[in-house]
Amino acid sequence: MRVAPLVVVVLAAACQSKSAPPASGSGSATTQPARPRTTLDIALPARSGKPPIKTTPIDNATLDRLAALRFPEFTTEIANFPGSISIRQRATTSPRMSVNIAISPCSETLPCTPMTVDAWRADEAKLRAAVDPALVDRPDSTFEIGATQVNRAPAIFVYQAGQFFGRDERGNQVGSYSHAYTLHYNDSVNLLRVSVSFSDDPRETLDDMKRALPRSFMERVAIAFLDTYGQAWATP
Repeated sequence: MRVAPLVVVVLAAACQSKSAPPASGSGSATTQPARPRTTLDIALPARSGKPPIKTTPIDNATLDRLAALRFPEFTTEIANFPGSISIRQRATTSPRMSVNIAISPCSETLPCTPMTVDAWRADEAKLRAAVDPALVDRPDSTFEIGATQVNRAPAIFVYQAGQFFGRDERGNQVGSYSHAYTLHYNDSVNLLRVSVSFSDDPRETLDDMKRALPRSFMERVAIAFLDTYGQAWATP
C-alpha cells in the first residue's frame, strides 16, 4: 500500500493566533474509533526463559496433565493415543489460527532426529509430503527448513506457504492454500512438535494471507507454546 508523504506546514505567528486549538474538554475534538482486536493482539503463554526440561519416558499421568492445560483466548481439542497426545489450540479471534501440539515418545516410526539442519534436510522429502501436492512445486510457494533456538535449546523450524486457485480440465473451480510455521524439538527420549497455521478463509492473494498472519508472529506463537509444553512435559 502506498502512503502519501507527510507534509508539515509551519504557520506564521500571526496565523497561529487565529487557529489556536480548542481548549481541553471543549468537546470539539474528534475521537478516532479503536482498531478492532485481532489475532495479532491475542494473549500468548508467558515465556519461562528456560530450555525445555529433560524428560524420561512419558507416562499417562503426564499426558493427562498436558491435556489439562488451558489458555485464555484459545479453545482446546484433545486427541489421545497410546502413550502420546495431540492437542489443538484454536484462537478465538480473527483471522482464525490453529496451534497444533504433538507429543510422543521417540520410536522407529517417529524417530528423534538430531537437532541439526543437515539431519532434517535429509528427510526433506518426508516433510514435503505433508504439503498439498498442488502447492509443492509452484514457483510462488515457499518451503524452508532451518535451525533456531528456544531459550538456548536447539530446534528445527519448517515454514511453508502457498496458494493456488484455478479450474480443472472440466472447468470446475479447484484450489488449495496453506501457510504454516512448525517447530520441532526432541531430547532423544520424547519429541515435541508445535505447528501454527492460518486456518481462516482464503485471501485474494498469497501475500494477503501472509499479511493477515505474518510469519514473524507465527514464529512467536510457536516458541511460546513449545516453551510452555516443554516445561510441562517432564514427569515430576
